Amino acid sequence: MEIAPRRGYGRGMAEITNLTRFRKARARADKRRQGDENAALFGRTKAQKAAEDADRTRAARTLDQHRREDAAGDDAGDDAGDGGEDGADG
Repeated sequence: MEIAPRRGYGRGMAEITNLTRFRKARARADKRRQGDENAALFGRTKAQKAAEDADRTRAARTLDQHRREDAAGDDAGDDAGDGGEDGADG
């Protein structure tokens, strides 16, 4: 003897949904989308940042290696207004 299902229940019940879960999923998707937009506009990868930092350091080191130590001291002494040797004798 088989019991006939009650009217409306035989086809299955509706699936219960948790609205909080959907709301949080939508918020996560929005944050992800915003982050992707920001990364496209402003972002660089970690490798790109490291390469640029290495280039900057290398350029500064090269500039310092080519700097003349005596150039800074001599320029200030010549322009001090002592008249120079040529003007004093003549």
